[in-house]
Amino acid sequence: MSSMSDWLVCAASVRGTSHVRDDVPCQDAHGASFVTSAGTEVLVLVASDGAGSAIRGGDGSSMVTKRIVDLVTERAGDLSRATAVEILRGAVASARKSLAEAADREALPIRQFACTALCCVLAPDWSAFAQIGDGAIVTPEDGTDEWNWIFWPQRGEYANTTSFLTDEQALSEVQLEFLPYGVQEIALFTDGIQHLVLHYESQTVHGRFFEQIMEPPRRAAARGVSSALSRSLATYLSSPRIIDRADDDLTLVLATRSNRAGDA
Repeated sequence: MSSMSDWLVCAASVRGTSHVRDDVPCQDAHGASFVTSAGTEVLVLVASDGAGSAIRGGDGSSMVTKRIVDLVTERAGDLSRATAVEILRGAVASARKSLAEAADREALPIRQFACTALCCVLAPDWSAFAQIGDGAIVTPEDGTDEWNWIFWPQRGEYANTTSFLTDEQALSEVQLEFLPYGVQEIALFTDGIQHLVLHYESQTVHGRFFEQIMEPPRRAAARGVSSALSRSLATYLSSPRIIDRADDDLTLVLATRSNRAGDA
């Protein structure tokens, strides 16, 4: 039986400089949960970016993150190689329904809750992913250890726009992927950081960034979700090295099975 000690997870969502300047709360959200399926531990990770143009975008990202984690947790007993993608598809659809219900209660157009969604369900011997919108999920490729993306960030109909879960056609645009093996490391991030870690012309990942930022989680003695490393990650994302090059909210979720315990 797999145990929680297989994974070390740290995650942070911080306000971008434009939101600090305008005294606007962070509109990103993230979630991480360990569930048990058939005696095996499965890690669920979600990140979401609330649209800056939506007055309730931050509420939308929080609702979506919680709903996806909750639904996958509820369906944990049904999770398997054969069902994981469909359970993720259903979780994303359920999250959109939650946004529609919230919009109805408040007599607002659903677009005022616009947000993206990036999701992973990670078992020891398989991995499932879903995404709507920009941001990305990246992992070292099996056999090469070169960092690569699962889905390239979605672009919208116009320049500098993306798809949102609130779009009318969103459920037909959700990207889904299944890998028949368990990944050893993973990173999810919203669009606030994507231009720093993705090379657009070649559509490649800046692997050196992830090799460096994964070192503290790799060397942490603790396993599970690390509050200490999550705080350190938030501090790093708020540092001049990052915020001088990004003004949007930033979310980064890191998880590793590579344990090189030592000083983090």
